[in-house]
Amino acid sequence: MKKNLNHYLDELLALLPETERLLLILRDGYGYSFIQMTKATGLTYKQVRSRYQKAFQKFKKLFEKGQKMDS
Repeated sequence: MKKNLNHYLDELLALLPETERLLLILRDGYGYSFIQMTKATGLTYKQVRSRYQKAFQKFKKLFEKGQKMDS
């Protein structure tokens, strides 16, 4: 089950643009703070926060859409 879920999440991440995917992985996968993310990406703090929030919302919508299709 976990392997299938991980594969599904990887597929959803692949649908996002590279920067959004990176921000989600850094924050949610590795637990980076927003300050650490600015250092890793070269983006400003404001850009990181804004782009992360947008990426999270996109990912959430993709996940919810997939859940509805499976029902």
